[in-house]
Amino acid sequence: MLAIATAATVRGDDLDTVATRIKTDLWSAAPGTSTVNGYLTSLGTNGRWSDVNYTDTSQTGWSQQTHLSRLLSMSEAYANPAHALYGSATLLAGIVKGYDAFVSLNPQSTNWWYNEINTPQLLGETILLVQSQLTATQVTSGTAIVARAYIPRSTNAGTNTGTNRMDRAYATIIRGAITRDAPLTSEAFLAIGDTLVKTTDEGIQPDGSFHQHGAQLQSLSLIH
Repeated sequence: MLAIATAATVRGDDLDTVATRIKTDLWSAAPGTSTVNGYLTSLGTNGRWSDVNYTDTSQTGWSQQTHLSRLLSMSEAYANPAHALYGSATLLAGIVKGYDAFVSLNPQSTNWWYNEINTPQLLGETILLVQSQLTATQVTSGTAIVARAYIPRSTNAGTNTGTNRMDRAYATIIRGAITRDAPLTSEAFLAIGDTLVKTTDEGIQPDGSFHQHGAQLQSLSLIH
């Protein structure tokens, strides 16, 4: 989880702190060498995995989430100074190949959550980890997909409430760190702060419970 205090104004040096804290969390999640090498060796020359259905648009269990999860795992290993595959040129070549394939295909599910939360989070984290190894064009193309998570802070309704609001904000914080956009990052932190109040709508209830999707108790939520 991202650990930084919500502030009214984010400065340039704060962006470095944000990026470092996110990357440090991601490094700790890097899988072992054998797992990463397995992803790398099974990656096709076209940047795709044979067991992923790239025409899938399923509402649940969207197959192409697997592509993004593997790509992120590879990037975590590559960028983690303590990992055996840190800085591996062969691994980086695979990451870039898989990244370009996904961004070029630009697949989408029939479920808005994959398109506007899950994909922006996973792809944004990948970009943040290997940004220095990508061209400006590659970064721009990828962050255009990450930007799907963004809904203005002033819109506190629909799919921009409660946990969904925090998930959208997290993806937007990542985009702000990538693009060095301090105002955007600040807005995203404030959007998270907006959820830290008691309400009878979605969010923290007067009894301390948390409601999401209407009057439904939310007991678990994960940020990728």
